[in-house]
Amino acid sequence: MGFNRPSKIQETALPMMLAEPPQNLIAQSQSGTGKTAAFVLAMLSRVDLSQRHPQCLCLSPTYELALQTGQVIEQMGKCCPDIKLAYAVRGNRLEKGQKISEQIVIGTPGTVMDWCTKLKFIDPKRIKVFVLDEADVMIATQGHKDQSIRIQSHLMSSIDVEQVSVVLNFDLPVDKDGNPDCETYLHRIGRTGRFGKRGLAINMVDSKYSMNILNRIQDHFNKRIEKLDTDDLDEIERITN
Repeated sequence: MGFNRPSKIQETALPMMLAEPPQNLIAQSQSGTGKTAAFVLAMLSRVDLSQRHPQCLCLSPTYELALQTGQVIEQMGKCCPDIKLAYAVRGNRLEKGQKISEQIVIGTPGTVMDWCTKLKFIDPKRIKVFVLDEADVMIATQGHKDQSIRIQSHLMSSIDVEQVSVVLNFDLPVDKDGNPDCETYLHRIGRTGRFGKRGLAINMVDSKYSMNILNRIQDHFNKRIEKLDTDDLDEIERITN
């Protein structure tokens, strides 16, 4: 691969991506600094060789970038011949109901969305690593933003993490038309307070728009969401305890 020592982004990101328990990470660095090699190594390290189903999912904005990333996976994975790769891209047509045995899937938003929902080739509950490559391009590209969000919501709603006591919504979920996505909101806050345990969900509201979304969510569920006075430390401690 031509690596003599880790680049700055690799040196910073790899300890977090390889940590136990796994951690979420947002990384930004210039082209050619080794970001792809870093997240590819993280995916390869998380694969359970005894399991023959998709475990790692990488979303790329273009067909060409998906193929390039796939080449890196194949090159770095030469020492792990039992790890297989599948491409969820245009032209790769599979029969409905067909089972995918490859542990790593890389693809573009539209095809990946079909594989997760319509065709059910990918079971979101079994995904260990989700990579959103070139996230800024995804958000800026017409159509990709909605599909990427629908894939982060479909995967999220399938995650069942034990002992979650607090859920923090930095952004309230909305659909492609900008209306409150009440079902996704319920899935999110439902990660906490399970099986009779007490849980806390905090929503960040920073504009009239987000306040309007919050009010409409309240109306939908006919449930008042308490306002938290961030200047009242005693109140914050009372709620969190």
